Amino acid sequence: SNTPYDRFCAEILGASGSTAESPPSAYYRITREADLQMENTTQLFLGVRFNCNKCHDHPFERWTQKQHWGLAAYFSRVSRSKSPSDESDEIVSDAQDGELNHPDTNDLVAPIFPYEVSSDTQASDPLSRREELVSWMTSPGNPYFAKSYVNRIWGYMFGRGLIEPVDDIRAGNPPTHPALLQKLTEEFIAEDFDVRH
Repeated sequence: SNTPYDRFCAEILGASGSTAESPPSAYYRITREADLQMENTTQLFLGVRFNCNKCHDHPFERWTQKQHWGLAAYFSRVSRSKSPSDESDEIVSDAQDGELNHPDTNDLVAPIFPYEVSSDTQASDPLSRREELVSWMTSPGNPYFAKSYVNRIWGYMFGRGLIEPVDDIRAGNPPTHPALLQKLTEEFIAEDFDVRH
């Protein structure tokens, strides 16, 4: 149906309900720990490996341990419960509480994004943490979101990404053709994340 890529990702990351009736919510069945869920999500949807800064600040990149746990806190309120009608089914939802404790200090970790993103999203009601995450991640202003997908498509079509590996976008791993990647990324955003385009 050529669902725009930003909406496709939002439907997966923001999915709630029965994993049998709402298949995108099954994304939350595979990995259950908030920090691992965050690492999978950033690698998949942003092309950023956010695991080297789990135990300490990244030695060569800008990512810090505080950023790792702050971003993981957005997943700390994902609730999973057994379906009353089907034992193999789970119900995914957003809990009103549930916090993440820093593994070294045991202090509560406040949710915080590792970098700011310009966004036009305005909501009259307070957003859940996952809704905030989806808005931040899929924003046209997020410098990794569109670039990551464009690079993946290039890799699928030509056998090698402009950044390789395709899920390792970082300062120490620059693209082979930066101007081309930038132009394709800008066009993908301008076309409202139209995958066929």
